[in-house]
Amino acid sequence: MKFAHIVPVGYSYIADTYNDMHLLLYHWALESKEYVDFMSRSKVYKILDNSQFELREEVDYDDVIRYAKRMKVQEVVAPDVMYNFKRTKELIEQFLPKVPKGMKIQGVVCGETFNDLYDCYVYLQRNELIDVVSFSKHGCSKASDLGHYGARQSVMKQLNFGFPDSKKKKEIHMLGVNGFQDFLTSNVRSIDGKFLAKLSYDDKHIDWDTSLDPSQLIGAMRVLQHLR
Repeated sequence: MKFAHIVPVGYSYIADTYNDMHLLLYHWALESKEYVDFMSRSKVYKILDNSQFELREEVDYDDVIRYAKRMKVQEVVAPDVMYNFKRTKELIEQFLPKVPKGMKIQGVVCGETFNDLYDCYVYLQRNELIDVVSFSKHGCSKASDLGHYGARQSVMKQLNFGFPDSKKKKEIHMLGVNGFQDFLTSNVRSIDGKFLAKLSYDDKHIDWDTSLDPSQLIGAMRVLQHLR
């Protein structure tokens, strides 16, 4: 599994050293020119998230693409409306023609019920323009009573085993970390999250300008590297 640890802007140099890839946040790019400039120079594989969950509203996807180009990302997260497959699909269909040729597209599994999640998963797996399928940190919780961690793990396993086109499965990304156990998930390409940054900040909210102890952050990243 590849790691994409999200850290405040002032510690991007640490993430650039230890990350296998970066998960860039659109709303941080709006806040910090330093973030945009640093990440545009980074040679690490980059994914731009649309920040729709963080902003709690549908965003300007033309602007998301502008930032994707400016930050020279290799992959962009398509629109996703948590617990709403129908609206997610509508927005994805509008978004796909906007994405530059050669830039990969990640689609997020969205839905309120298990059947919704299944339909979304099949749609993303069978859509030839979608390259990577992802499961968000909280996105499966309404379909299960197992909590955020258990719900995502359970749904992922059921969908992967139940998908009829078993030979055509796409790479899987996990958006966000619910707990340390997520790092041990098998058959997943990559995972992102602020988990290690929170460990370095007493599990408090992490924003683009949060101050951390860099030695603690580096230590946590080194430990996790040795465990895989």
